Amino acid sequence: MNQQYVEVAVFGITKPEDFASTQRRLHSKLREVDGCEHSLALQGLSDQTLFADIVLWRDEASAAVAAQNLQPGGEWEWYSAPASDLRLFAHFPASTTELLSALSSLEKAPVIEVVALKPNDPAGFKEAHTKLHGQYLEEMDSIVTHIRLEENAEGLTGDINGWTSFEATETAFQTLSTNKELAQVFSEQNDTSLFANFTSNRG
Repeated sequence: MNQQYVEVAVFGITKPEDFASTQRRLHSKLREVDGCEHSLALQGLSDQTLFADIVLWRDEASAAVAAQNLQPGGEWEWYSAPASDLRLFAHFPASTTELLSALSSLEKAPVIEVVALKPNDPAGFKEAHTKLHGQYLEEMDSIVTHIRLEENAEGLTGDINGWTSFEATETAFQTLSTNKELAQVFSEQNDTSLFANFTSNRG
């Protein structure tokens, strides 16, 4: 069985007014590409100059071909050219066969939280992170769905969580960040690359 990958790209756009439709156009093309299992187009909740693409690829080779198409001279250069501020471009190995279902549910969530970080203590973080997703988030009524991003080759890991509201994300953070069992997840010693909230750009 092929190792699937979750691609997470987050970037800023200087002139976002017309970019939402451009993003939707790319994702309609992505869904026709061999190797693309699912894709999700997102726009920043409070910062509407921020956009994100989440794509589930069948394997590493499919992800690599798509990345090449976004380079200068590539088939999709028209999409990547307006990006003025690349915040994150990373691939994470998919860890569960239920990922496709989770990504489909994300699209219906009013708020989508994306987090990427490099843990200060990888082993301790993984234990706490697994407990966060395997127990604590499952018990929350305000969670729509949640995805634990496995550590990648660069040592990055993270979360993609769907919430019922922005207020729900704040309440959850206040509750979970004081839980001693989850201390490694919320440690200030972690090197956080991204923490942002989005909404689905479905048009």
